[in-house]
Amino acid sequence: MKRSDLRHKLLQVVLALVLVAFGYGLRYLTARPSLESLTGLRTKVITVTKGSLRTLVSTTGLIQPTQQQSVSFLENGIVQYVDVTPGQRVTRGQILASLDSTDLQAALTQAQA
Repeated sequence: MKRSDLRHKLLQVVLALVLVAFGYGLRYLTARPSLESLTGLRTKVITVTKGSLRTLVSTTGLIQPTQQQSVSFLENGIVQYVDVTPGQRVTRGQILASLDSTDLQAALTQAQA
């Protein structure tokens, strides 16, 4: 065999090996494992749409008010009524509760007699 024929055959073998290596490299890069095979979770691709979402959330924990104010009466007595509910907004000067004035009225009548 001639020397040029030997070079030609060697070039063909090298080119074939390069093509085979390129093929295996391309297959390795494009054949990534799926998310399902890695995690065991099945996935589904869906199109996102805009809409309203109604969800009920149930939880436990402590609720802290943003503002809190202590109130008190000038005199001791029995509360006759409370005119507000927890969480209701109130304004300055609004009557929140009233004491039973029966004992005070009796004391006033006795003092005036």
